[in-house]
Amino acid sequence: MFEELKKRRLALLYSLHQRGHGVLQMAAWDIGRVSGGPAFELDKRELLKEGAIEDVTPPGLVGAELYRVTPEGVTMLEEAGYVLDT
Repeated sequence: MFEELKKRRLALLYSLHQRGHGVLQMAAWDIGRVSGGPAFELDKRELLKEGAIEDVTPPGLVGAELYRVTPEGVTMLEEAGYVLDT
C-alpha cells in the first residue's frame, strides 16, 4: 500500500513538474485526479513535508495556491525513473 501512495504522489509531482509551476489542483486534473479531497490534501501535505514542492504564492493573491517543484523534488522524480525535460 505504501508503494501505491508513493506512486500517486510522484505522479502528481511529475504533473506539476511538466507544467513548470502553478496550481497543484490543475496538475491533479491533468492526470485525472480529483483535487480538494482527502487523498489530494494528504499528497500535498506529504510533498510539502518531503521538500518536493514549495509554496510560491505571491502575497495578496487570493483564491489560488501556486507551487513549484524543488531541486529535491526533481531528485525524487529522477530516482523513481521519470524522464525529465531540462
